[in-house]
Amino acid sequence: MAEHGGGGGGGLPPTAFALVTVGGAKPMPWDVNVLDMNNGTILDGLSDPTNRRFKARFAGVDDIGACSVYVATAGVEGETELEGAMPVRAVPHLKTPKEYGKHYVHLRIELPAAAAAGGGGGGGGGGGPIGALLLCGRRWRWEERGVSDCTGRSFAPLQARALPTLFRVQAVAARALLG
Repeated sequence: MAEHGGGGGGGLPPTAFALVTVGGAKPMPWDVNVLDMNNGTILDGLSDPTNRRFKARFAGVDDIGACSVYVATAGVEGETELEGAMPVRAVPHLKTPKEYGKHYVHLRIELPAAAAAGGGGGGGGGGGPIGALLLCGRRWRWEERGVSDCTGRSFAPLQARALPTLFRVQAVAARALLG
């Protein structure tokens, strides 16, 4: 796996495509060179109605600007949020692993809470209590993978204490809805 310094492009490959995770869906390849793209161009490209591969994943999103774009890094945080005009190539400690003969950048698109709970982003229930519980479960899966929140704090200590409570809440909600 190749890891590069980023921050100006020293040592980066000339082309890096993307493996994109939108919401809680599994990663999918996007064969577009993303090194010179910022969060706006990435979101516009992925949510374009002619982009059949990703179109359904943005179905519940009314404001594409409310989505966040994260790029995998070799740093302690594990990922960095793209903000403003910052291109992917400027991300410090950018990971560009080579898979199947191509360099890839791992992108994670975080959908707005309403779209994620409503099923946008590839799976997940409708609105209401079940949708909120599925969204909560989706967040737990990210935390199990070692992803931290945007402040860089790890969820592992919280998860160890709160996971049994989460399962009890899901069981009570399911019983209430199913009668």
